[in-house]
Amino acid sequence: SPMITEPRLAPKYIVTEHNGSYAIESRGLWKFKNPISGGNFISLTVIDEELGRIVTVDGYAFAPNFDKRPIVQDLEALVYSLDLTGYRPE
Repeated sequence: SPMITEPRLAPKYIVTEHNGSYAIESRGLWKFKNPISGGNFISLTVIDEELGRIVTVDGYAFAPNFDKRPIVQDLEALVYSLDLTGYRPE
């Protein structure tokens, strides 16, 4: 079954800035129906005007029976470590 956002709690979207570039952050809950599973997610989409591209980094947590807070904090750190400077695709 496809992964979907949890319909009972709509994702939150925030227009922000990341390293001087326009960005949108979204947070919410994801789930599968079969097998039943789900968790938190964080997504950051950044506009790279210099190279004319849009870059999205997604982080998903799946940790049944564990405290999600430290996992989500680690995901935030990972997602926000995105650094487009110096990267030039071939």
